[in-house]
Amino acid sequence: MTISPELSIQDLSYKYNQREQHSVLFDNFTLRITISNTVAIAGRSGIGKSTLLQLIAGLQKPQRGVISLGGRTSYTTSYLTQEPSLYPWFTVLQNIALPLKIKGHAKSYAEERARTLLRDFLLDHIQDLYPSQLSGGMKQRVSLLRSCAQESDLVLLDEPFSHLDAITAQECRDWFLVFVKQTRARVIIVTHNLYEAKEIASHIVCLHQSPVRADICDSSARIKELMYYI
Repeated sequence: MTISPELSIQDLSYKYNQREQHSVLFDNFTLRITISNTVAIAGRSGIGKSTLLQLIAGLQKPQRGVISLGGRTSYTTSYLTQEPSLYPWFTVLQNIALPLKIKGHAKSYAEERARTLLRDFLLDHIQDLYPSQLSGGMKQRVSLLRSCAQESDLVLLDEPFSHLDAITAQECRDWFLVFVKQTRARVIIVTHNLYEAKEIASHIVCLHQSPVRADICDSSARIKELMYYI
């Protein structure tokens, strides 16, 4: 049985502008949570959800503090933003295979891995299409498959469904739940939608106050209870 790793953030301090005291976002911020499947980060707009995700991904550097996964400060991540970042001149198959090629895998292996993912998730009929030929929801599905293909320790999603209409967003959330179950991906997702957080995550990290503090809530909590923390 695989032991789920603990994400540990210890005494983290981060400010947007090192010269201005009022720009402090995180000050001695500490968080420990086991990443078994999907964890959501929720909070009000501007609280620092996306910045925290970027710090976990290593895209931003804290002024102080240590972030580790399973006791390791070096780990791999796949990062997906609100807008799908597919290369328009590559087909769906080529987009999914690209990260593996960058890692040094042979073209034959990378493309076979991409074909397998597309077939497993019933998307093999679009493998030769280009991003411009896909709907918004389909682009996001392909982007998630590309994140999975990278075989990273963590898949980090920054409000991936927020730009979609309500019906398409729900279809993508339903698809996402199957995706996580089949791939056993360890996911951290940022969302401002508490209903979405409850639906797709096992636990919710609620950010509040300034400098930011966090409370970990079970997704079975009622919306009113979650609102108390944010």
